[in-house]
Amino acid sequence: MIAGLTFFYREQMSLLQNNFKQYHTGIIWVLIAAFMWAIYTVFIKLLIKKYPPMQLNLVIFGLPALIYLPFVNFSGFLNLTLVDWLIIFFLGFNTLIAYGTLSLAIKYIEANKVSVIIILNPVLTFIIMGILSSMSVSWIQKEHFTLAGLLSGVVVLAGAVLTILQPFKK
Repeated sequence: MIAGLTFFYREQMSLLQNNFKQYHTGIIWVLIAAFMWAIYTVFIKLLIKKYPPMQLNLVIFGLPALIYLPFVNFSGFLNLTLVDWLIIFFLGFNTLIAYGTLSLAIKYIEANKVSVIIILNPVLTFIIMGILSSMSVSWIQKEHFTLAGLLSGVVVLAGAVLTILQPFKK
């Protein structure tokens, strides 16, 4: 799985000759996010043993929302169109479902296996972007797909499946 991700990102970086520095910065932020997700998963696994996942989500996501509230400039919402509002509501509902199901998954499955499944996010994004590119949508930049990129995605999927199917050894 790691080999597939390495080849995928290496191949993508070779396609971005003009925006290499920006892409490199993005990769660094992704690595920081991955590290933070690992810490999050370990701590939530500890807390889920004592508290219901949805109560934890209420505190974990409700508290920051309250903390951010004084810094929000609500005037930015005045010019939103109906489509903008629908997208915002979808993203909020999507986040609610994603984190709710993630917490439940962590409750019932080993944290390392949940983390492997989360690693599939780039592959799923790659597939969705491929579908959108084939539909020639105008609101998103077209993706560059090569055989090496597709093969590396298959390697990532195969590695994830093998990791998930492998029994945990204590």
